[in-house]
Amino acid sequence: MSFFTSLIILLLLALIQVLLQLTPGVFAIFYHQTIGKKSRKIADNLSLYFVLGTEFFTTITFLFVYLTIFVLFFYQTTFITNFLIWSLAGIFLVEGIVILFGYYRRGQGSQLFIKRRTAQSLSTRAESVKTRLDAFVLGFITSGTEIIFTLPLYIVLATGTMQLTSFPRYPIIISYIIITVLPIFVTRTLFRVGHNLANIQRFRTRNKTFFRVAISLCYIIIAGILIFVGAGI
Repeated sequence: MSFFTSLIILLLLALIQVLLQLTPGVFAIFYHQTIGKKSRKIADNLSLYFVLGTEFFTTITFLFVYLTIFVLFFYQTTFITNFLIWSLAGIFLVEGIVILFGYYRRGQGSQLFIKRRTAQSLSTRAESVKTRLDAFVLGFITSGTEIIFTLPLYIVLATGTMQLTSFPRYPIIISYIIITVLPIFVTRTLFRVGHNLANIQRFRTRNKTFFRVAISLCYIIIAGILIFVGAGI
């Protein structure tokens, strides 16, 4: 895989991560409730621990994936390499189709794919955060809830960075982990400039077609690139 190809894939992975809506949606509920019950200062303080929880989940998941892929690549068998590429291509193609037709539930709102019991549990947790540990755990759990869509991203990120032998890997990995929490800071900024939860929810509802189509296209484009790489084109 060439440097240019790897770079395109990494940019698409980052774009998917930024556009996913579950974590910023839960954070919006948490931040709104905390401001109402306590103060903006406390909400800002607790939000940093939500971010830490999100980053911690991303980091440990990525490290696990990276070490697993490293073991596979250590033996450098052509079968393993080709099998991984073609498997990922299939997974990303399926993910793109699932996102397009199943990321949002049917209806006028912005309800996502997760079960209603899970959604209610996250909402209840978001509304009842009182301590830094609560915020940290909420960020961790929320990130884990969307693992079905983020795990393939981490696998491709790991394999992609391994291919960049002439470029430092750690800055790319650290930058990606920072990017994963960018939507949270954007959401917090919206609150700070005068928007409320209702405004944010309306924005998400109005633009849900854009989100699902854009995310789906990114998955499908990555699948296409991996197919070309696997076929040696």
